[in-house]
Amino acid sequence: MSDLLLNKLTVAGQPEAVNTIYEAFKSSNIFATLIGKDPAYDTYTTEQKLDHNCKTYGTKWDISNESPEQLYKVNGTELRFTVHFRTAWDAPREFILTLCKKYKVRAEIRQLDEPLEKLEIAFINEEGEALYHEITEYQERFICAEPYEVFSVTDRINEA
Repeated sequence: MSDLLLNKLTVAGQPEAVNTIYEAFKSSNIFATLIGKDPAYDTYTTEQKLDHNCKTYGTKWDISNESPEQLYKVNGTELRFTVHFRTAWDAPREFILTLCKKYKVRAEIRQLDEPLEKLEIAFINEEGEALYHEITEYQERFICAEPYEVFSVTDRINEA
């Protein structure tokens, strides 16, 4: 796995929750803003902070503030948005699982390791559980294809 990975996160759910997450992605300190951090974090050494981040968020460094794409209405009552960002070594898996559970939203994370042309896809439900995981080497799907519709993940699981 290379050092820098491209991530594509799509979040869907009730408007109030999705709006909160959407706005946080426009700010700094996205991880702490959305799911918090240890109260003693500011007293940690650099090594302790990196350990905390790996355990709590799934990656050493926060996502840089990104401009999420426009919000879209889905199913008449829900909203969704997609944001692209880079992370070092791995997707912020723990962050996404906690985010889904805390805000009762669904998510799809696509992580592309460009040099290796490996793509990982995971769907996360409102309980913070990864429901489906796929690894493929077809890079073009990540860039060109429409994202899976995260609001229909339940249908995928019921079919299995």
